[in-house]
Amino acid sequence: MQIRPSRATLQFLSDWHHFVDAQHGFLLLAIHRDKIVAGDFFLEWKDTLYYKFNASLPDDLSHRPNDLLIWEGIKQGKNRGLAFLDFGLSDIDQEGLVRYKRKFGTEEKTISFLRHEPNGGPTPAEKQMRELLGRMTSRFTDHMVPDPVTEKAGEDLYRLFT
Repeated sequence: MQIRPSRATLQFLSDWHHFVDAQHGFLLLAIHRDKIVAGDFFLEWKDTLYYKFNASLPDDLSHRPNDLLIWEGIKQGKNRGLAFLDFGLSDIDQEGLVRYKRKFGTEEKTISFLRHEPNGGPTPAEKQMRELLGRMTSRFTDHMVPDPVTEKAGEDLYRLFT
């Protein structure tokens, strides 16, 4: 049997090597009663601190670990002389995430994506595939799906998103 790291793990390790090892990023952990309950991964580029990843345990959200980590991230960014915190792209359909980011007084901007399709746009089969991919992603990330299933599906589907 061969064990391979997932593509997401490889991306994380690459980010760590290029940013954290070069002193341009950091990981913050919230610990409650000797248990890690949340973590935020920040990357630094020019005068901006980027909120790259967050993970938290749902049963411990009442302790507000994510708020604590953002506050600590802001303090570290200021100590590093950074002028901005960029929360990154959020799909407007991710209401909880958008609401969370808004409470920090964020300045929202519309991000436009341009795509050149020399053959006049996606074929009906390509449209169908995109819709299917969206539905599969929603299903695999449903809270009722066991984490190992979501992880394996993510590994299989990740290459289609990159």
